[in-house]
Amino acid sequence: MISAGIAFFLGVLTVSQLQELPSVLWLWLAVPLCAVWFITPRLRFIYAFVLGFLWALGFAQYRLGQELPQPLIGQDVLVAGYIASIPVVDEQKRRFEFEIHEQLDKSSNARLRLPLKVRLSWYGRDHQSLPVLQAGDYWQLKLRLKRPHGLMNPGGFDYEGWLFGRGIRATGYVRPGTQNMVLDAGRYRHGVQRLRQSLLMHLETVLPSGRNNGIITALALGHRASIQAEDWELLLSTGTNHLMAISGLHIGLIAALSYWLVLRIGGWLLAFHAVRYPCWPLQRIAALAAFVSAFMYALLAGFALPTQRALIMLAVGLLSLLSYRPLRPGRSLLLALLAVLLFDPFAVSQPGFWLSFGAVAILTYIVVGRLKPDMRKGLRLLRWGRLQWALILALAPITLYWFGRAAISAGFANFIAIPLVAFLVVPAVLAAVLCSLIWPAAAVLIFRFADILLNGLWWVLEYARDWPFAQWLGPSPPLWAVLLAIVGMIWLLAPRGLPGRWIGVFWLFPLLMNKPVPPEHGVLRLTFLDVGQGTAVVAQTRRHLLIYDTGPRYSERFDMGQVVLLPYLRSLGADKVDTLIVSHGDNDHIGGASAIQAALPVNQVLSSVPERLQHASACRAGQSWEWDGVHFDMLYPVKPEPYLGNNSSCVLRITVGDQAVLLAGDIERTAEIGLLVSGKLEPLAILLVPHHGSRTSSMPRFVETVRPEYAIISAGYRNRYGFPKADVLARYRDQGASLAVTGIEGALHFVIKQQNVSQPSAFRREQARFWHNRPWREE
Repeated sequence: MISAGIAFFLGVLTVSQLQELPSVLWLWLAVPLCAVWFITPRLRFIYAFVLGFLWALGFAQYRLGQELPQPLIGQDVLVAGYIASIPVVDEQKRRFEFEIHEQLDKSSNARLRLPLKVRLSWYGRDHQSLPVLQAGDYWQLKLRLKRPHGLMNPGGFDYEGWLFGRGIRATGYVRPGTQNMVLDAGRYRHGVQRLRQSLLMHLETVLPSGRNNGIITALALGHRASIQAEDWELLLSTGTNHLMAISGLHIGLIAALSYWLVLRIGGWLLAFHAVRYPCWPLQRIAALAAFVSAFMYALLAGFALPTQRALIMLAVGLLSLLSYRPLRPGRSLLLALLAVLLFDPFAVSQPGFWLSFGAVAILTYIVVGRLKPDMRKGLRLLRWGRLQWALILALAPITLYWFGRAAISAGFANFIAIPLVAFLVVPAVLAAVLCSLIWPAAAVLIFRFADILLNGLWWVLEYARDWPFAQWLGPSPPLWAVLLAIVGMIWLLAPRGLPGRWIGVFWLFPLLMNKPVPPEHGVLRLTFLDVGQGTAVVAQTRRHLLIYDTGPRYSERFDMGQVVLLPYLRSLGADKVDTLIVSHGDNDHIGGASAIQAALPVNQVLSSVPERLQHASACRAGQSWEWDGVHFDMLYPVKPEPYLGNNSSCVLRITVGDQAVLLAGDIERTAEIGLLVSGKLEPLAILLVPHHGSRTSSMPRFVETVRPEYAIISAGYRNRYGFPKADVLARYRDQGASLAVTGIEGALHFVIKQQNVSQPSAFRREQARFWHNRPWREE
């Protein structure tokens, strides 16, 4: 059965790697397979693989069937439904999940089926102009929807996969108007979320002011929206972010505490004859109490996907205890794995799945079946420390694969943080939440105690973060290197009596030596990143790296420098930036610059707004330099003063042999005329189309002069400006240019040599899975 379980898992995993799904008719294969399961047991491995494949295929086809119909993309629809999550409140918007109950339009599109769940934003001028939204309320809303669409870049976060895992098949926003109204504020379709929101609002009134309020609400309710950006980065850099997401550790802690309390209290009561001996054994009663308490805590956390996985794993372990049929740890883990996959096959697409099961598997391998250790106090601490270091090192290949980073100092940080959070902070927070409903004054004291503990934790984490080589940042390794490293870790962590454990080190070499090969001398790698409505370009020679613009900044916690550029630079193995050019001061070009400068050393910064950047100089025509056989020339502006907005954009020409690239920023007609008069324009291999394809740029004479082989438009998918404009695209097509838009194709990668330019590599087309949007099909 173990082999069949592994085969089922592999079948599910195979579906998650597909770019396109096979026909739904393949699901009929499940019927004969189930019939012959008992007839030919020797082929059960193959049958189990196919059944796993078909199980995941059925789930995928059902979820894709809820896709937003093509005629409704970008159209206004009037619907009624439920607020399905706790709204995230910003100064000028509310963000929430909405469950559509019925479509109220009477148009011809009313027959088209809308997705069941969508993710919405509701914008307003300020906080007061937006309505108060409560989970569970029944609203009539006028919406404008589109299919899920995220940024597609090497090393970036898969937003579309995250939405697919949550069952969200459209995103959009609420259109202003009198038709938006609450129809019923008393329904309890989402009673759990309503209860959580009420508790959250209650906590905001009783929590004393402090830095750690966001952490406290995260530990109490699983609501992490209030955690400060610098605190979250500190947790990530020390490998302790798992402590602030209610998951296996917290669910297991509550279950273990409940089990221990019932056994202790029940044992005392029976010993003093305070109660009669129960019909059920005390261990069974304690196991049921453990599950109920864990279930209630998961309920309080909103049944997020990590809590669901943890609850299923706990249920499998407790069922073996209740049934008096103890299972070997490996079988228990496999049964829990199968239970999770039956409940949610696409958990395999989430890094939390691999980290959760990987951590349990490692702990099982290290602890179970070994000689009983000496449990004297000092040796217990030593064993706990060794366990943490072993766990962190063994999980390092997985974290490098998914995130491009591994916290080397996490062993020390978790050695202190896990017991502190698990045995002191979490019980204190939960006790304070319960106490706040009865005795608010006492709850304030308990919250302050938790705040003091968390302040001490920050001191420890800051110390761990400042270690030399505290983090391993680098490109995500190939899957084969990760698998070899896992084999090496298993060998290294084998029991001490096994000879030759040191051989496991050799299995780690492919992971340790993983570093992208830089381009050859005289070759340029040029990447136009997908940053939505904005611009970010990375140019790499053999020993140097240049960034041209850094995309927009949307909030303190979200800018393109953090979420796109830095992960991409890690995928290149870059540890510094030689030159950063910010063409001008608009947010969609300068927004991510501060994140780049804070994270990496930058040797030179050039911009038309140097006063808005650290250690920057003005860009101006005549500046030039050469790197590794590649020549760089600044063509514009001629004079840095006065600042003329778009028409002061830094215009950079890059020349590789006979091939020329022009990065034109947001220049408009005035600057284009200036460049034409200068006589420095020539036919180009690649042009970054000025101003995202706006009609204010790309005048006919400019386009005829540069005649690019490839015209790249850096513009967001279905952006509000309607860029690029159709007549501008036609102008470039008339000159024989091949057109590509980053919002449609994802990141675009070119290799430019002395005599030729490679075909562009479009990240969305090449790396998409079946759940990713294909915008070119909408055209």
